Amino acid sequence: MNNDEEYLEDALDDDCEEEEEFINPCQSLIDSKQYLKAIECLKYNYNEDYWFKYFDSILMCYEKLEDYEGFFDYCIYLISNNLSGDYFVEYSLLPVFKKHYGEKDSKIKLRDFLLNSLLPKDVKYKLIVESKSLSLPEDEEINYFQELVELNPKNIDAIMNLGFAYCNSKDYSKAIETFEKALAIDDKNVKNYLELANVYQKLNDKKNELKCLLKALEISPNNEMAKFQMSLFHGTIREKTQEEIKDNKQAKTAYNKIWGHYNKGIEETENQNYLKAIEEFTSAIRLGKEHGFPDALEARGIAKIKMGNWVEGLEDFRILTQNDAYLIKKVIDEAIVHYHAEEFDSALLLLSVIIKLYPQNDDAYYWRGKVYLKKNEKNNATKDFNEALNLGRIGVQKIIEHENLY
Repeated sequence: MNNDEEYLEDALDDDCEEEEEFINPCQSLIDSKQYLKAIECLKYNYNEDYWFKYFDSILMCYEKLEDYEGFFDYCIYLISNNLSGDYFVEYSLLPVFKKHYGEKDSKIKLRDFLLNSLLPKDVKYKLIVESKSLSLPEDEEINYFQELVELNPKNIDAIMNLGFAYCNSKDYSKAIETFEKALAIDDKNVKNYLELANVYQKLNDKKNELKCLLKALEISPNNEMAKFQMSLFHGTIREKTQEEIKDNKQAKTAYNKIWGHYNKGIEETENQNYLKAIEEFTSAIRLGKEHGFPDALEARGIAKIKMGNWVEGLEDFRILTQNDAYLIKKVIDEAIVHYHAEEFDSALLLLSVIIKLYPQNDDAYYWRGKVYLKKNEKNNATKDFNEALNLGRIGVQKIIEHENLY
């Protein structure tokens, strides 16, 4: 049961406790089947405290008369005079439309009924948008949320809803622009980053999708949705690779050999058999040149460093990153993933590699400082944070002050 249903159930339970206090002043007219008089009586004696009880009685009378148009007009009257409850559309109106029009057409019929009513535009749009079951037509949805954002440019909910509306209409460039406006207001909102990642996923923009997912995990490392989307991200890349080679027998054979050497190398690395690991990774690299396999190059560099050969290990990473900002950031992002997984030694190794190759990279110093802080190595953390600060990294001063790193 979700929160809305629990809230409704609690409300109904509360109302049931008051059942004995409510006496329907028009019950005798209902019992004698004088439904028109009963409706007038119920409207005249209407008590807002018991709106749902009067509503049920009036609905029953209109149903007996098979006068649904009259009933729907009365609903508009209730809404326009604020005489209905918070869940009126979802839990009172929609069930009637389902009964009258059937499950398939009820939602569209109810939406169109509200749109065509004489209710003020902002009122009927709000009713539809806030209902869990209804949605506006695409063009009207965009216009509605544009107006809301114009009225309150800092309203993140309205901005996000406008972004969703653009997504629904497949205007992804506008959706990105809109979600980024929300992030400019609140750059710590994990949901915003995940929604933006979804848009980039639709555009097959892996670079920006990963960037958003990593930012979400940086803000909230234990966020289940962020972790789930990250697993989907990695699964999609692997699935795509397999999809591309499944019809090519030769490529498939080479692919399997490459991964065979790579997996064996990983196993040897875990067993600290670094020379054997390097041999396996070298075989994977040689076979993978035609197909592209940077993972083995990185893994070989790690194995060389772990056995103490920093010179050759750094050379593998230099070839891997090619002084390319995106490729450098990819290694840092991998370190960040290790950081959030509390695999601090792996994170330190990758960040130290980047610092040795690119000593002006403030991001690497910043994250290595955070790793040292987690390892309670405050002296090393202080050095790295100060270096990051000197290089112009934003956000470092607050950490230094908060952790008293002077």
